[in-house]
Amino acid sequence: MLPGDGASGTEPHVSAPGGPLHVLIVDADPTQAASLEERLAGEGYAVDSRRVADREALEDVLRSRVWDIVIADDQVPGLDVLDGLAVLRELAPDTPCIVVSGAVGEDAAVEAMRADAQDFVVKGRWARLGPAVAREVAEARHRREQRASLERSELRFRQVVENMGGGLIITDLGDLVVYANPRLAEMVGRALDELQGRVAYEVLVPPDRWHEQRARNRDRALGRAEQYETEFLRADGERRWVQINAAPSLDSEGRVVGTIAGIVDVTDRRRALQSVRELNVELEATAAAYRQLANFSARIEQIHDIDALIDAGLQDLVRQLRFDLGVYYVIQDDICHVTRHWGEIPLKLQALHHQEMRVGQGLVGTVAATGEGRMIPDYRQWPGALPGYVAAGLRTQLSLPVRRHGATVGVISLGTFGHLIELDESDRMVARSFVTRLENALERVETIHELTITREQTFRALGVALEYRDYETKGHTDRVVERALAFGRAVALERSELQALQWGAYLHDLGKIAIPDDILLKPGRLTPEEFAVIRNHTVYGFEMTRGIPFLPDATRSLVRNHHERWNGEGYPDGLRGEAIPLMARMFSLVDVYDALVSDRPYKQAWTHPAAVEEIRSQAGKQFDPELTEVFLELIAKAPDRA
Repeated sequence: MLPGDGASGTEPHVSAPGGPLHVLIVDADPTQAASLEERLAGEGYAVDSRRVADREALEDVLRSRVWDIVIADDQVPGLDVLDGLAVLRELAPDTPCIVVSGAVGEDAAVEAMRADAQDFVVKGRWARLGPAVAREVAEARHRREQRASLERSELRFRQVVENMGGGLIITDLGDLVVYANPRLAEMVGRALDELQGRVAYEVLVPPDRWHEQRARNRDRALGRAEQYETEFLRADGERRWVQINAAPSLDSEGRVVGTIAGIVDVTDRRRALQSVRELNVELEATAAAYRQLANFSARIEQIHDIDALIDAGLQDLVRQLRFDLGVYYVIQDDICHVTRHWGEIPLKLQALHHQEMRVGQGLVGTVAATGEGRMIPDYRQWPGALPGYVAAGLRTQLSLPVRRHGATVGVISLGTFGHLIELDESDRMVARSFVTRLENALERVETIHELTITREQTFRALGVALEYRDYETKGHTDRVVERALAFGRAVALERSELQALQWGAYLHDLGKIAIPDDILLKPGRLTPEEFAVIRNHTVYGFEMTRGIPFLPDATRSLVRNHHERWNGEGYPDGLRGEAIPLMARMFSLVDVYDALVSDRPYKQAWTHPAAVEEIRSQAGKQFDPELTEVFLELIAKAPDRA
């Protein structure tokens, strides 16, 4: 909603392309206003206009609705044009204004443009009016759409951070808490507002460990990252062991401004090694949900018809969640209309199936009214149950809202008949993720914006989260990111290319979240069949990033192709030579070097000279020979920090 909208309780409206043009005319002369309307009509517009001639009327009409454009005469008695432009900027900053003047002077035009007028038309030169209106209306509509897309994107990313399985904390250089996610507050048994603005170690760490935290904070102020275990002190006095993966938080200029840390409770792992697998239960449920969502995502990419998309979604949800029937309702004029369904309609339900349901009536109407999804384990026991549906045998019901531009426009309802089912968190995630994809498909508007530092920190948190599954690869994410950036600077990548390379380094192993533990964590040699499963992680990761609108193609190509080989014998696409994307070729060198010089379950770390010799031997086979020389020169200068 734009500033000033909704002050009168009315619903804001902006004309759609091809609809009427809503014009606010600021002019004391009704005849001239009528003439402007006629000129716009002559340009092919269906004009819906309102004329005002004083400040009070201008303020009232700007608060009452949203206008496509304002056309203001600069000679209105009692309303200086600059004063009027100030009112417009305050109440409707996205609405363009064209100033009409009888003066033919440069000073008048400059004065109007400095006051934020979008254009200046001299009376008598009306040929400029129509094109100016068309241009400004289109640009204003584009600005509104861009802002709405950014707000949706930011919301999605905030939801990812706030629903992470582990704790996340961001502090400034004084160790004051700037942000903590709900999971962290839960881990320490405190409310979020008890953490915000406090010295982190004073509320999270036992007093006997404060001196350790002060020393670590000094190290991170110098740009050092680390992974360590320490004790947390819960509000109830219980001491719990946690693993912290902390790194400096940087501003857009690369300066250290604080710390970002991912936090996982490892108390049970310290007590017994077998409990490591228990810590991954939630992650495994998430992996299963991602696998289901990846399969669905691959299907809907080929569907461009909304009805077919809804049918495909209902079919997948009914099958995967073990329901009997899925129905899609569209909300119009406070009525929920059945438009699509998948599954067999019981005989007793057929008479009710296509009846209109008012918003607020039954579970579907309740979800339509509140905009919040609901699960009813046993419909017969629900106080709001409708007798006809009880008689038809409805038992378990799940209803989820479908939103567009912030408003609930539809409801997906799934039901069983004659039997009950239970949904675990993985099932619920599949349902929520499908609805999110459906909302994106309905809107069809996704604008790519440069990620803020919060997004970059989120990418890092996702990369670090993967390390929690395999404790033998701790620190891998930070090392390869650092070396990749150094490599990128060595080959003179531009800033945007460095950003794409950095994101790819964070996300390169994202697809491993979908690989079963018995394969990913296997200490011995993999069978050919198991290695084939491992190879799929590049495709899984590529699919998982498909729904992130602002990711550069170079980032997604790195995720997919960083295991390709220069001689064409890599995977998943068997690309050869320069057909392999540049950043994938670069990161392949970084990734292999780190793997060689790091301890793994199946090998000891190689020495730096041995790793260099191996990489040199693979130039022209596994690696781009020219990039290999650059990389070897780089690590020769600083093998521990290249």
